[in-house]
Amino acid sequence: MNSFEYLGALNNCIRNELPADEYNNVMQYYSEYFADAGIEKEQEVIQELGAPSELAGRIVAEYRGRQPGDVKLNAKKKGLPVGWIIFIAVIGSPMWLALLCVLIGIAAAVCAVAVSIVAIAIALLIGGVVCVFGGIVESFTSGANGMLAAGIGCLCTGAGVLISMLCVLIISSIVKGCKNASAKRKKKKYAAFAGAEK
Repeated sequence: MNSFEYLGALNNCIRNELPADEYNNVMQYYSEYFADAGIEKEQEVIQELGAPSELAGRIVAEYRGRQPGDVKLNAKKKGLPVGWIIFIAVIGSPMWLALLCVLIGIAAAVCAVAVSIVAIAIALLIGGVVCVFGGIVESFTSGANGMLAAGIGCLCTGAGVLISMLCVLIISSIVKGCKNASAKRKKKKYAAFAGAEK
């Protein structure tokens, strides 16, 4: 018996005996216990724990506050496939939760930077146009100040147009890349389908 078979047998024994959260905790604990021991010490761990039904009896008895001999298990023959047990153990690992949080944080930061760049472009465009018109009006009363304001407005407007064009170029490149990837997937699927029909 290997660790996967052992965990499958343990799963069959306890899954109907414990509440879902307690069951998940037990399965995660013993999955990590085997993972920490490694393949080379797998048989030692199995001998240490005893038969899956004995371990299940001890777990259920401890949960119910009884002696192991006083508990009868109603295990069903069929349980979760071994693949599901591994999936639950991996998904339940705190490492994946931390990694998911990091990925969400990175995605949020990228979105915040993109929104900030668009906001800067809009602010430069609006501010530049206002400065140009304000400079033209100001040039009638104070020529040098008005020309300076109009010049700064032109610079701001140019920078806003440049950043806007870069944003449009980046977004169109991303959309084009997604379309190309989708088209390649469709071609592969069609080629596989056409090959299967022959």
